[in-house]
Amino acid sequence: MVALRALLLVTAPTLWLCVEGSSVRRTAPCRADSGIDLTILLDSTRVYHGVLAACPDLLPDSLRERYTRATFVFRPGRSLTWDEVRTRPRETIEGDVWRAGADSDAVLFGISFVARGRILLNTIHIAALDTSTAFPLGAGLRSVTLPNKRLKLTARVDY
Repeated sequence: MVALRALLLVTAPTLWLCVEGSSVRRTAPCRADSGIDLTILLDSTRVYHGVLAACPDLLPDSLRERYTRATFVFRPGRSLTWDEVRTRPRETIEGDVWRAGADSDAVLFGISFVARGRILLNTIHIAALDTSTAFPLGAGLRSVTLPNKRLKLTARVDY
């Protein structure tokens, strides 16, 4: 018994250093009600706000589509320009947001904008599960995310 204690006393610091220095990241378990608040702003005006699931595989099938995809429209008062594409003021722009994938500490959201059958933007926003993130989308648009511990908000569009 004394030999076992001596062995533990000698090896414990070495084992602790191995565990402490490992790259294993401890994250909170994913829950069915874990979500991400997503807001899309044009300048300082909100054009979309909704909550998308962080862990949709844990949702019932009846809720999965509702919390992994959203479509919205807005009509900006000014023209928007991306590279060679320019919209007219008050032109209807359709936005589409979908959950494109995930990592251990982030969710990837696809974001696209279309007007008159032309793709204006198609990009990915990497949203952290535990902190706020912001991503410029060009033409005065940006997406902002916040962790949401409860999927209780429904998506809505502000005009």
